Amino acid sequence: MKYLPIILLLIFCSCANESNCTYIFKKEQLTYLHFIDIKEKFTPSISEVKQTEKILNDNMPAWTKTQYKDDFACPNIYSNMHKYCKQYAGYFNSKGEKIIYLNAFYDEEKFNGEIEKKYIPEAFIIAQDGCSNYWRTEINLNTRELLMFMVNSHGG
Repeated sequence: MKYLPIILLLIFCSCANESNCTYIFKKEQLTYLHFIDIKEKFTPSISEVKQTEKILNDNMPAWTKTQYKDDFACPNIYSNMHKYCKQYAGYFNSKGEKIIYLNAFYDEEKFNGEIEKKYIPEAFIIAQDGCSNYWRTEINLNTRELLMFMVNSHGG
């Protein structure tokens, strides 16, 4: 029984190419969600993360399926969804609805390797530019809708 937390940590925090890596932020952790209308934070459960993924899959913006055909070293979001590391943070909005903030970045050696990787479980990975290597969304679990979907610019 004492090994259960370690096993769960390994299952949900393993990060490798061609697979999903998932990090769930506890409500006590600092996040940069301070600019959002937050009534209170919560720690998303595994089932809420799965629900978030289903809502995301069902409501992906149409352009994510056609834009970024690996132009400018930018991956196509829709077809490469399994290659993104995802960070989840939960909060209640002023209406008391459960919102998941999902921060995603492409799991390739394109990002700053070990320096960033060691911070993944501790803080949101934030990048300026980087096109579809970095994107974020907010999903309302009560209404089952995407509240926003933002992709970084190409930069340059």
